[in-house]
Amino acid sequence: MNDQNHIDRVGTVAKVVCALSLAVACTPAWSDSGKLNYEMAFFQDSAQGSRILNGKYDQAIKTINTKVNAGHALHVNTNLCVAYTKSGNIEAAEVACEEAVTAAKTFRKVRRSELSYETPAQARARYLAVALSNRGVLNAVKGNLEAARADFDAALAQQSRVSFVRANIEKLETA
Repeated sequence: MNDQNHIDRVGTVAKVVCALSLAVACTPAWSDSGKLNYEMAFFQDSAQGSRILNGKYDQAIKTINTKVNAGHALHVNTNLCVAYTKSGNIEAAEVACEEAVTAAKTFRKVRRSELSYETPAQARARYLAVALSNRGVLNAVKGNLEAARADFDAALAQQSRVSFVRANIEKLETA
């Protein structure tokens, strides 16, 4: 299990958090005004995450929508939330972000490895923090800063060690 890797991404360092065998990557999201870069998290190793990492949002969306696997609702909706937000399709992003939050709240599977063990409650809290933070970014991009702050605060309440949530709060406070 890697603790944290850094990837140089379009002049900004994007953080990659590896949890068990699932990689969750964070990349910048731009507000409509282009002023602030918020960080969004997605599953790099599933649901077209590599295309999202490379900025190929429309390709990722098309492929995900033609090959939806209901068993991976959390990964699919989290990645769709990011891809739609970054491609500017706000209406579709709203649906995907809400579905990602719902999927995170009901997450029950845990992957065990020889290196670590995470309880279902710990995994649910981590994934919910990611989903809430992504929805917070979407709200910030839409200009709903109050809802964005509420989502970021709720994400921190779920998982206080997720550094990109704190970074998003700092960016929100400078808006």
